[in-house]
Amino acid sequence: MSTYLERYAYPVTLFSDSIIGQIKISIIIPCFNEPDILTTLNSLNNCNPVDGVEVIIIVNEPQTSKKEISNQNKLTLVEIEDWQRSHQLNFKLLTYHLIAPDKDAGVGLARKVGMDEAVRRFEKINHHEGVICCFDADSTCAPNYLQSIYQNFYKKQPKPHGAAVYFEHTLPEQHSQIEGIIQYELHLRYYVHALRLIGYPYAHQTVGSSMIVRSDKYQKIGGMNKRKAGEDFYFLHRLMPTGNFIDINDTKIFPSARISDRVPFGTGKAMDKWQKENPKDYYTYNLQSFLDLEVLFKHRERFFGINESDLSTLMSEFSGSVRDFLLADGFIQIVDRLNTQSSNLATFVSNWYQYFDGFKVLKYLHYSRDNYQDNKPVTEEATKLAQLRWPKELPKSKQAEVLLDYYRQKDRLF
Repeated sequence: MSTYLERYAYPVTLFSDSIIGQIKISIIIPCFNEPDILTTLNSLNNCNPVDGVEVIIIVNEPQTSKKEISNQNKLTLVEIEDWQRSHQLNFKLLTYHLIAPDKDAGVGLARKVGMDEAVRRFEKINHHEGVICCFDADSTCAPNYLQSIYQNFYKKQPKPHGAAVYFEHTLPEQHSQIEGIIQYELHLRYYVHALRLIGYPYAHQTVGSSMIVRSDKYQKIGGMNKRKAGEDFYFLHRLMPTGNFIDINDTKIFPSARISDRVPFGTGKAMDKWQKENPKDYYTYNLQSFLDLEVLFKHRERFFGINESDLSTLMSEFSGSVRDFLLADGFIQIVDRLNTQSSNLATFVSNWYQYFDGFKVLKYLHYSRDNYQDNKPVTEEATKLAQLRWPKELPKSKQAEVLLDYYRQKDRLF
């Protein structure tokens, strides 16, 4: 048994079956109060088949769950069992009913329980580089989803540590929600491209239903966290700095755009807010906040071996938002500590990005928003960003739908 399984994994072995053959891809689906899991299963089963695929569904709820949620989960378990009996499957399907303490229950724990079990099953057959895919119980995928994953993780060299699969939200049935999901997805794409513009090296989407990780790398970074929301963001920003993280753009995931109150932020919450407030625009981080931050990444190597006096002089050249954020964060002391821990420039840069990681970037953007640069409509900022990134091939208009299609095209080419 690996050190990870002994010390850090969910302690319960979910399935005691004998593993026959080789498992190559394990797809983990957390399922909570889900009325339409069969649409997801049909989508996966309609994929062009690949040998060695397992799907693990974690039907989950807190111990003090509302009766209607428990009843829906019980119905879901019956539906899965009936569906399994009535279909010829292109994968092995395993289902587990997780009832967790209220303090831990949530999507992070459900993902962790499933992903830890995938690791356990890979280790049983000594396949340490097995591929773990996260999916959602309200998502679907393109028919070549499994083939694309297999090709990217088993045929390419060097082998990826992890990946983000290209996604497009499905349009909701409610007409009032369509503009909301278009602008929200535009915000997600704008955010990543703004990071790429300023030279941040780990600029990839962090959508839970589209993330993939190799089993050995999953263990190396300590596995999935138990956060009730944002678990995907935090997990991927630990994984990406390990190297060789790729975008898979030759297939598609289709996350749901439906309203949800299951988590405090994310797509479902954004759509809930859009429905209740009926705004004209979705507001996103001001592009100037990103541009102000660019100098920090541009000068990162100058921080190596720098003395406090020269560092203070250098910081005086930064914008007010960056300088004040860094001072409040104890930056001078942090740079001194990073230098103490780094014997050479390469180590310093690696340690630097462990300090100024994706979460720190987000904290800075919130600081800048609250103190310097107000949020702006996403259509305005995405247009400005396009003018800087692709000045020779600008979008045809500032309409959200046109801009989203433009950004989707850019992402498929990345």
